[in-house]
Order: sequence, then structure tokens, then C-alpha cells
Amino acid sequence: MIRHAAAPDLTQIADVESGQPYSARWGYEGLKKELENKFALTLVYEEGGKILGFISARGVAPDCELLNFAVDKNFTRCGIGQKLLAALKENLSNAGFKKITLEVNENNAPALALYKKNGFNIISKRKGFYNGEDALLMENIL
Repeated sequence: MIRHAAAPDLTQIADVESGQPYSARWGYEGLKKELENKFALTLVYEEGGKILGFISARGVAPDCELLNFAVDKNFTRCGIGQKLLAALKENLSNAGFKKITLEVNENNAPALALYKKNGFNIISKRKGFYNGEDALLMENIL
């Protein structure tokens, strides 16, 4: 089930985030601040009472930025990321957003494949953005 994140989910979301090397690494407090931000949307994928993934974006229509996205390391490549991304796009489109941007480490092959599969295009590169590794700036027109 995909739903809006709530404060009681924060510990589990932080656990999912900490298990992925390319996550934003906000930690519990950063995730809590994001959940309280009126311009943010955080969705979780829950199965059997356990949070297996989350996606977080922020913006003011018509533009939004995907900021943090992770799936439990034991459940990657099971379609959870695909479902979360589709749900985010649907929520944003319904709220009047027209574009999503994101930045991703160019060495994060699974994320790049997922984003490309879902209509994101590379629009620029940020040299050395991630401790010497380049970031790719991508966008998707909803």
C-alpha cells in the first residue's frame, strides 16, 4: 500500500534511508523536518505494517523537485521504487504540478535506469557534486 507518510513512520523511514548508499542521508531529524514542511510530499510503501520504501519531493506548482528516495535494501528490484515513483507523479499531477526535477549520482545505475524508464531526461551535469562524483540533473514533464 502506498500512502502519505506520518510522524509514526519516521523511525522506519530513517532505517530504510540509512540502508541505501545513495540516499540523501537526512536522518530522523531531517526526515521529520521534511514531513513538517508544507511544501513537501512524502509517500511510503507499506506492506504488513512495515515501511519498505519512501519518496519525498518538494515544490510549488508548477515545479517540484524529487529530493529523497529509497527502498529497503532487502526489497530492491521488486517494483517498489517503480510504484512509489508512479504514485508521486500521479499525486503531483493531480495537484497541478507540471515538472519534476532531480539530481542523481551518475554512478547510481539502478536509479538512472528507473528514472529513464519513467520519462526523466538528463538536462545537465554538476561536476564533482557528490564528493568528487558528478551529479546528473534530470527532469520529467508531467
